[in-house]
Amino acid sequence: MDGNIKKTSGEMMSEEFVNDLNGDENIFKFDSNKINSGYPILNWQVEN
Repeated sequence: MDGNIKKTSGEMMSEEFVNDLNGDENIFKFDSNKINSGYPILNWQVEN
């Protein structure tokens, strides 16, 4: 096994997945405005 974990599209579009990506950092955001088709976005991509 190569250590990779497979995720479905639905799993990758969840807030839980965003939390997993971030760990102790705050790099990714949940794509609530669907600017990336629901997939996580980077903090700087959020419009202020």
